[in-house]
Amino acid sequence: LGLALANAVAYTSPEAIFIFGGLAKAGPFLFDPTIAFFEENLLSVYRGKVKILPSSLPDFEAAILGASAMVWRRVDVA
Repeated sequence: LGLALANAVAYTSPEAIFIFGGLAKAGPFLFDPTIAFFEENLLSVYRGKVKILPSSLPDFEAAILGASAMVWRRVDVA
């Protein structure tokens, strides 16, 4: 996961990456090794600058919030 996220950062340059759902509930069992591999595989320009955080969205609201955000963008553009 850390390697995949490091690769994604090379293309998207985010300030933070949010882990959601069951994965986020694993706490340090997931986050500690993921962050270690993430930092190890990041391009040097991004090291120490991109955060990996648990999402604070309630599980049951995430899908509807994502779908509504897509609709909002389409209406806004049209």
